[in-house]
Amino acid sequence: VHATRRSMHRGWTTQWTELAMSQAPKFGVDSTVPLRPVFAAKGFSSSEPFKIMFSFADDRFATPWITLWDGEGAFAEELTITFVYSGNDVRRIRWESKMATGLRDRPGHVFLHYEWVEEITQHTRLGARVLLLGGL
Repeated sequence: VHATRRSMHRGWTTQWTELAMSQAPKFGVDSTVPLRPVFAAKGFSSSEPFKIMFSFADDRFATPWITLWDGEGAFAEELTITFVYSGNDVRRIRWESKMATGLRDRPGHVFLHYEWVEEITQHTRLGARVLLLGGL
């Protein structure tokens, strides 16, 4: 699944950049990858919030700005992005972050979890019934 990200810090927003293949979601495969945000780099002000945004499936789905570091000692140690799909199509995404608090130093990475949930539609149920009854 094509995936891009951008970040925001101190009022500056980066351009969209592609996630490395090793960090991008694989259709239908639950996985966890470490993501090294820019805030792990030198020169980052830990007293200012740092946010990230993701876009998936050729920009069909995007997250809002997600706070990775709030500037006051809390950071997102895990991000879970859930892809709801039907057949070969992503229908929608959801996201959730797990925050850790009381930290003096920012972490070197954030764990990015990809989860896949199949959407069962009325057409899918009807098709399964037809196949089941047709085989009897």
